[in-house]
Amino acid sequence: MVNIAHKSVIVVAMGLFMLTACGGGGGGGGSGGGSGSAAAAGSGNSSSAPEPNITDSSGNVSASSYRAMAQAIAKDRGIAYRYGTPSTASGMPQIPAANSTPYPKDSSYGTSVTWQVGGPYDASAGDYSSNQGQYAFVPDNESQHAGIGTLEFLAQRNNTFSEAPQPSWTFPDNVALAPAGTNPYYNTNAPAAMGRCYGDTCAQSVIAFANGTVGVFGSNTTPTRTTVQLDAGKVPTAVALTNAGEFALITVWDTVNLKGQVAVVALASSQYHMDWTEDYPGLPNQGTYDFMKVLGYVDLPGMMAPTEISATTGVQFESYHRMYPPTGSDPATCSSNFNLAFQMPLRTSEVTRLSFAPGGCNYGAYAHGGVAVVVSKTENKAAFINLKPLFDYYQSMYFGTRSNFDQTANLGQASNQWPYPFSAASGQMPTVIKTVDLGKRPTAVKTALWTTQRAWIATEDGTLQLYSLGRYASDGAATPSDIALKGSVAVGKNPTALAYAKHDPAGGDPIIDSVIVVSRGESKIQWVAFNPDFNGGSIRRTLQDSRLKDPVWAEDNDNHGTESFVLTVADYAGKQVSNYRYGPVVFRTNAGGACQTSTACPPAGQFEYGGSYGVPGKVFQVTGANVP
Repeated sequence: MVNIAHKSVIVVAMGLFMLTACGGGGGGGGSGGGSGSAAAAGSGNSSSAPEPNITDSSGNVSASSYRAMAQAIAKDRGIAYRYGTPSTASGMPQIPAANSTPYPKDSSYGTSVTWQVGGPYDASAGDYSSNQGQYAFVPDNESQHAGIGTLEFLAQRNNTFSEAPQPSWTFPDNVALAPAGTNPYYNTNAPAAMGRCYGDTCAQSVIAFANGTVGVFGSNTTPTRTTVQLDAGKVPTAVALTNAGEFALITVWDTVNLKGQVAVVALASSQYHMDWTEDYPGLPNQGTYDFMKVLGYVDLPGMMAPTEISATTGVQFESYHRMYPPTGSDPATCSSNFNLAFQMPLRTSEVTRLSFAPGGCNYGAYAHGGVAVVVSKTENKAAFINLKPLFDYYQSMYFGTRSNFDQTANLGQASNQWPYPFSAASGQMPTVIKTVDLGKRPTAVKTALWTTQRAWIATEDGTLQLYSLGRYASDGAATPSDIALKGSVAVGKNPTALAYAKHDPAGGDPIIDSVIVVSRGESKIQWVAFNPDFNGGSIRRTLQDSRLKDPVWAEDNDNHGTESFVLTVADYAGKQVSNYRYGPVVFRTNAGGACQTSTACPPAGQFEYGGSYGVPGKVFQVTGANVP
């Protein structure tokens, strides 16, 4: 957020007291460590201890084991099943650590909050910006902690840069680390999975709890809290969002009917951060969700136990944000200056609404198709799902006839209220294009957000398989044969997570030409750079640090005004969230102070350890974004 004033206003949302100052801050997380010296890299061997499984002696899924694992999906046993065996590698290098300096006692942050780069401290906030995010963990004490916490991942303020993960100065303690049983929003059993969109502002994460409750949480400036409940017996295992937060897709184990499914949840956001003036579930939004509704479930033929999911609409960030106001009565004739969503009155201006219809000047400002990819670790399969029926239906309702559009004003959870569930409008249901036997145990999946029609599937043996998606990932003009294996890249063993590379000091367009791989089996994190044809690739850089005991998940941080390259890592056995910088810091919108050039504030080496925040439990996922 630009030019913040250090003043706070307390508001209440779902019983949570929130401080609405823009940007983050924090206290309590030290940077830890010393500069150390590099040692030889470890062998990367993984433990031979057997992993929990759900199959019988014949290799078939056992109904009793399936139901028992579902009950433990957010506990140690469930994490061991989903993420496999940790590394036993030794002799890791120790990456040089950043020096930490506390803020002045009389500052807005206090001495418990630290900065690592730039300085000296300036009383002027300047072009303040920060990233905040959530982490999910298996609590050491379930009676004390709900398994969800919020941290500030980084911040530029007062001529300084904080790269240590810290509790934000904008949150009270009972929000920064949610206590168990004291708030109805958190009194939902432990979190099973989290997801966030990556093609728009994406201010909040969507969290699926083990008991089937789905909720949202974000930064101090995103106060909305809303929940929805999955049907009885549906146990969530993974969450993905379409590019601009139109829909959440949640893999579930149906423990009643013994089958795998994808729950489709319509999301809406309005009246925050220049978003729409009212809720339009299924349209692009800024990610401060205030409405959600379960539309129904897509069966996954031949797949009982889905473990991960990713989705894409193929629409770029700029396209979502380029909405042009009509200059007269013709919806195809618009101004060359684009508007924001709150400036586009769909209800009261018919020409504005029809500018989003085929032939209108805003037809390209939203998704017309998409694809989701689901993997099942136990069943060695990947299912490819066509999202075009869903997006086509929403286009017909919002930008088709006026009578259709008028129906969308009756918002609610009943089956005869908008958005209509699959049971009331079956033609919108996404369809399974094909299911592929991978021949290996898949452990992670990611779909390219745009441009490169690819899905990346990681397998337990340390292979990153590269699948083409035809045009399913954009307008759906494809056939099942277009989905095919195009190549592979060797990565570390047991890769448990793939993360979008949002920025890279090496240049290029990293969010489409590379991906970050977290390999639990070798306790390493690798940046894979793809070949020009996207059918192969090589390792650009590898992060290993003796402070990381058991990395299982990672999130590359957003930039806003200040250029930086900071990776946030979930360390499961280490019970910590850790930060690593892999490029320079440049204060591009704070002229005249520190870090003015790409050589002024470099990392201490190829990587710099920014710090860690200790957690009262084992951290298995982390997701975050710039504070809007």
